[in-house]
Amino acid sequence: MTACRVLIIGRSGQLARALVRAAETRNVEIEPVGRPMLDLGDIAGTRSWLRGRLQAPDRPDIIINAAAFTAVDAAESQAEQAHRINAEAPAMIAAACAKADLPLIHVSTDYVFSGAKRGAWVEDDPTQPRSVYGRTKLAGEAAVANSCEKHLIVRTSWLFSATPPNFMTTMIRLARERREISVVEDQIGTPTPAAALASALLTMSGRAQDDSAPWGLYHFGGDTVMSWAGFAERILATAGLTGCAIRPIPGSKYPTDAERPAWSALNSSRLAAAFGCPPADFNVGLADAVREHLDAH
Repeated sequence: MTACRVLIIGRSGQLARALVRAAETRNVEIEPVGRPMLDLGDIAGTRSWLRGRLQAPDRPDIIINAAAFTAVDAAESQAEQAHRINAEAPAMIAAACAKADLPLIHVSTDYVFSGAKRGAWVEDDPTQPRSVYGRTKLAGEAAVANSCEKHLIVRTSWLFSATPPNFMTTMIRLARERREISVVEDQIGTPTPAAALASALLTMSGRAQDDSAPWGLYHFGGDTVMSWAGFAERILATAGLTGCAIRPIPGSKYPTDAERPAWSALNSSRLAAAFGCPPADFNVGLADAVREHLDAH
């Protein structure tokens, strides 16, 4: 069988790196592209590059957009840049894919929800983002859905891996420096191993390549619901960092520029039914990521 050629927009982030690693055990040819060659902040430059790439004889079979403006607090003061990268760029990419008749997988976020629901969010729940980041990501979702018929939008939450920076690697670093870390206890989510998300995305890519994918919107998260404080405790226990304690605090004691959803756990059952990819195994994913990070640091 001919290898599926996947163009990944985004090269240095933890998801892009996880996709490259996941492809090593599959019949997939990965082409990650990012700055300086491709800068989503430069819409005209990205459009020109992408047009040429999609007209090449070895053009990709599918594109995965794993890039985003993810600095949630910085987005509050850099709204124009966040909108350009999170909304305008996906719109342009989706239009290019539609013109070339290529499928597009676009990665989005739990931050499109208000956080008011006390239960795992499903794809049909109403969106009500509370931050610039969430609003720009939601605009990107709409642009992709409206511009490219062959699209798969995958919302995920609380992504972690051995590749810093992310919450897991930050907790390990701080635990080596302090005897106590204050962590918010009233924000609830589903921590997701980047490796598991990458595996699911490549499975979806295979279905998209042969046009058998049920196009649309999906959620993919971990199988365990917990608070940031609970997540931190599990990280330190898994890493064997017993000399540091986690002190749970309310979010009101840790003010940030952007409002976070109080409850952003995701229900992944639709994706599991459609693609055979169950929710990520949190315990296995955390053990693997911690071990890899400790070996490297």
